[in-house]
Amino acid sequence: MADDKRVAKLKLDDLLMTLSGDRRYLKVCRNKGDAVGVERYERALKLNHSLIREHCAEHHLKRPHDVPPEDAA
Repeated sequence: MADDKRVAKLKLDDLLMTLSGDRRYLKVCRNKGDAVGVERYERALKLNHSLIREHCAEHHLKRPHDVPPEDAA
C-alpha cells in the first residue's frame, strides 16, 4: 500500500510538472499576443486540472492548492 501511495505521488508530481510548463507557455503566449497559443494552453490547463483532480480523488491525495475545485473550472 505504501508503494502504491509513493507511485501515486510520483505521478502527481509528473502532472504538476506538466501543469507548470503549460502555465509558463501560456504566459509566453500572452506576452507575445498569440491568441491561438493562449487558447491552446488555457484548454491544456483545464485538462491538466481535471486530470490532477481525478488522480487525487482516485488515490486519496490532497488536491494541490493551485488546482481549482471542479465547480471553479
